[in-house]
Amino acid sequence: MMVNVVLMENIIDVFEIKKASGEEFNFDEEESYNVKCLVEGLSWFGFYSDVFDVEAPFEVEI
Repeated sequence: MMVNVVLMENIIDVFEIKKASGEEFNFDEEESYNVKCLVEGLSWFGFYSDVFDVEAPFEVEI
């Protein structure tokens, strides 16, 4: 559960930073990966899941 809280905090932090700087939020590869891990319940940011690719860890389609 703590990992999910940390993951949610990371996602929210990105939103807050973009909002504070006046930027429009667009998901990049890492943010998409984090959301996918949270939605699909891949604990430890998915690093022990089949979805994790050591060659390109943030290239995931949601």
